[in-house]
Amino acid sequence: MTSWTNEGATSVAVWHATQFMPDKETQAFDELAVELRTTAQRVMRAWGNVSGRLLVSASGGVDSSLIAAALATTGQDFACLTIATGDPSGDERVPVRILAKALSVETIEARYDPRMPDLTVPVSLGFARPSGKAFMQEVRRQAIEAAGRFGASAVFDGNGGDNLFCYLHSPAPILDRWRNEGLSRGTAAIFLDMCRIAQTTLPAMARALALRARRGARPAAWMADGRLLASDVPVCDAPAEIEDLALAVPFKHPGKVDHLALMLRTQNFIHSASGPADPLQFSPLMSQPLVELCLSIPTWIWCQGGINRALARAAFSQELPAAIVRRVSKAGPDSAMRVIFAQNWALIRDMLLGGLLRSNGLLDAVAIEQAIASDPNGEDPIIYRLLDFVEAEAWARSWQP
Repeated sequence: MTSWTNEGATSVAVWHATQFMPDKETQAFDELAVELRTTAQRVMRAWGNVSGRLLVSASGGVDSSLIAAALATTGQDFACLTIATGDPSGDERVPVRILAKALSVETIEARYDPRMPDLTVPVSLGFARPSGKAFMQEVRRQAIEAAGRFGASAVFDGNGGDNLFCYLHSPAPILDRWRNEGLSRGTAAIFLDMCRIAQTTLPAMARALALRARRGARPAAWMADGRLLASDVPVCDAPAEIEDLALAVPFKHPGKVDHLALMLRTQNFIHSASGPADPLQFSPLMSQPLVELCLSIPTWIWCQGGINRALARAAFSQELPAAIVRRVSKAGPDSAMRVIFAQNWALIRDMLLGGLLRSNGLLDAVAIEQAIASDPNGEDPIIYRLLDFVEAEAWARSWQP
C-alpha cells in the first residue's frame, strides 16, 4: 500500500506471499483436498452472491471444472460457455458437455469467427501495458453475446489455475520432500511421480535434481524473449519481486520459489480483458483465500500419484466425471490465431514495418520480414510473437492524441 504526503510516497506492505509458506506438519492429502474444496466453495459462493447469474468459460479441464463444481455445489446460477475453433485442435465442446451434464447446468456453445478481430484495436486498450492476444477480441464478443442471451452479469474463467495449483515440471517437489523427510518412501514416490509428469527418465530426473539442489531457493533464470527485437534493446532480468521473495522462502521448501515464480507469471493473463461496458471477465481462482491456501501447501502434494494439480482434481472428484478429473490435455485457440495471421498478413506487415515500434528502434526489420513470410499453416511459433507485437503496436497507437 502506498500513501502520499507532501514529503513524498511511503510504501507499507499489507500482504506478503511468504507469510503463507508451509510452516507446520503436512496434513494428509485427503484432508488438504477437503480444505481446498471448502475454500473454493466459500470463494465461489461469495463471488456468485456479488455477481448474480454467471457464465463459466469452460474447457473441460481441471481449473474451469473446479470453478464450475464449486459453483454448482453451493447452488449458484450459472451456465458453461465454450467457444470452438473450426478444427478439432480447438474444439472442447464434448468435454464441456460432459461437465455440464454432470453438474446439471446448461451448455452454451459458440464458434470462433477469425474474420471478426480488428488488429488495429488493441485488446488491452486503456491498460498499463499491452498484454492481450488477438483471439481475445473474439472471446470477448462471444462472451458478451452469450451473457446477454443468458442474462449473466459476469464471465468466470480458469486463468491462473496452472500457476495456483503448482503445475511444475521441475524436480523442485522432490527436493522439498527430501529436505523434509530425507530419503524416505515418500521421497522415492515423488521422484517417480515427477518422472511421469515430466515424461522423462530416472537418470535424467536425477541429474536435474542434482542441479536443482545446487540452486536451492535461488530463483531460476527468468528467460527474456528477445526474438524480433532490435539488437540494442535491453531485455529484463528476473523481476525484483521474485528475488525478494526468494530470501524469505523456508529452507525446507526451496521449491516454493518456483511456485512463487509461477504465480508472478499470471499477471498478464488473469481477468482477461474487458471494457467498462462488458460483462465482468474475471479469474476467481486468484482470489486471496485460495492463493493463501495454495501457497501454504507443500509442492509435492500437488503432484501426488504422478498427475499434475492432483489436489485440485481430488477436491471435487465426487461431483466431476472421471474423464474430467483425469484429463491432462486440452484444446486451444492456436488454429484460430493462425487464421487471423493469414487473413491479416498485409496489415500486420504495414503495422510492424511502418509503425511506432519500428520508428522508435524496438524492432529488427529484417527479422520481422522473415517472420512475416512464415507459413501460417506450419508449426513455427514465431507467428504468435508477431501477433504480440501487433497488439503492442496497436496499444502504443491508442495513446496518441
